[in-house]
Amino acid sequence: MKILGFEELIKEMQILKSEKKIIHCHGCFDLMHPGHIKHFQAAKKMGDILVITITPDIYIDKGPDRPVFSEDLRAECIAALECVDYVAINKWPTAEETLKLLRPDIYVKGQEFESLEDKTGKLQKEYTILNEIGAEMRFTHEIVFSSTKLLSQYFNPQITQIGTDSNLKKDERTYKIIGAAMEVHKEMGRGFLEPVYQEALDIEFRNREIPYKAQPVIKISYKGKTLEKKYQPDFICFNEVIVEIKALDKLSGIEESQTINYLKATGRKVGLLINFGSKSLEYKRFIN
Repeated sequence: MKILGFEELIKEMQILKSEKKIIHCHGCFDLMHPGHIKHFQAAKKMGDILVITITPDIYIDKGPDRPVFSEDLRAECIAALECVDYVAINKWPTAEETLKLLRPDIYVKGQEFESLEDKTGKLQKEYTILNEIGAEMRFTHEIVFSSTKLLSQYFNPQITQIGTDSNLKKDERTYKIIGAAMEVHKEMGRGFLEPVYQEALDIEFRNREIPYKAQPVIKISYKGKTLEKKYQPDFICFNEVIVEIKALDKLSGIEESQTINYLKATGRKVGLLINFGSKSLEYKRFIN
């Protein structure tokens, strides 16, 4: 089996390392594209065993609608490649601790990192650790694509656009709300009822100083007339963003339709549907 838990991977590498040269690649790999495939193929030629570790969902910081594909799906896509021997989901935001434990012979990055210039400082720290453990950093020279640019230009399934206000696509408010929800999911996992997640998210909003109202009563209008029935979302944040939370195995079209209808009925512009019941936090953003 190619996909291993992180502890299993370490044990496996300890066995193989005495006889095989271990090659390690690490990254987000949110959208598998030809650049990734050629990078992995070139890396495999440098040794015997190719190990890929991927950034877990909770630590991906590429924007409010990322990752597009969950850590499990990303791992499965990479494991399907013939050149890849093992895949594991990382336990930390970066590869620093991973390198210390995995202790590969060669750590491989793409040619765009060959200058060792990285504004985040992550690459420089990795390079220092490789020197400490006696490993080597090498670079592939293959065609380069950017998953972030490709996703931005061609594909963003987690934004459902009802109207045409493109200015709302990049919204720091929803980025902050999703970040709070990710923290709750990381701490609590799945398996609780919605009221439990609602209370935890209430605390996280306060900790992060996100302005909100819990279960406010909102009037609903029909053809210009106010209905007697009222709507109570789980939260309204920043006095504008409707937040609906669920604890289901998977979101369906029913929950999505409800959120869209609530936006239209209340005249709010932005809605977030967040599901704590799946293995990885599931969320969708709606723009009215």
